[in-house]
Amino acid sequence: MSSNMDPTADPCKDFATYACGGWMKKHVIPDDMDQWSNFVILRDETAVTLLNLFNALLEKPTDKDDSRPAFEIKMLDFYKSCYDTTEMDKEETTRRSSR
Repeated sequence: MSSNMDPTADPCKDFATYACGGWMKKHVIPDDMDQWSNFVILRDETAVTLLNLFNALLEKPTDKDDSRPAFEIKMLDFYKSCYDTTEMDKEETTRRSSR
């Protein structure tokens, strides 16, 4: 806890820096973000973990003889349908050309 504090700051003048200055020095807000917290870090790490999990699962093709649980196959099919941008681009091009 004390590693997150900045004992060089005067708590009477700048309590936020005194209480959280150490954490703020260790966790600089990225240029593309307007805030940074443990929750943002957790969210980003979770998103990367899930993306890696999905990509690993997608490497194994699904077919009717697949031994994976049905929920996993359904989840992957749904994921593929939402993120198959090549197919989405084809559909959008077809839709625009038919106008």
